[in-house]
Amino acid sequence: MADSPRNPYSSVHEQLIAECEVLPTGVTREECCEKQGIPMIECPEAYVPVERSFWDRHGAEVGMISGIIIALIITSIFAARWHKRASRSQRRSATAVLIGWILWVAGVTVVVLLFQPYGSRMFESDYINMALWFTLPPLLFLSVFWWWKRFFKS
Repeated sequence: MADSPRNPYSSVHEQLIAECEVLPTGVTREECCEKQGIPMIECPEAYVPVERSFWDRHGAEVGMISGIIIALIITSIFAARWHKRASRSQRRSATAVLIGWILWVAGVTVVVLLFQPYGSRMFESDYINMALWFTLPPLLFLSVFWWWKRFFKS
């Protein structure tokens, strides 16, 4: 029968238990210190979880949503100004691009919410990565499409 590999953190964990930094289930800090012979004055303080503020917990999400809203407002302003002077065919292609982009963003959002590819908690770098998925594939598709239209359709 093969030996199971030893966890390299076992000795560290055993040391923390011996120093009463980590407590076994059902053992109080006082019982541990008494059992280990540690004077109560030197017995480690109990861990008190720190309550994080709303901004610490959800700051990245609020920033991402705010950035998306600001980008949508700016895009809407430019689109409205451009729409007044555009031809009918330009309006149709712009509408198709805008609807396609909105569907892409909705699709990426649904995939992220359903399958959680970043894990249960997203970090700042994950939001940046998601923003890149919102923008880079559609921009790549648009550039290839306009390049194709310019050089092969004209």
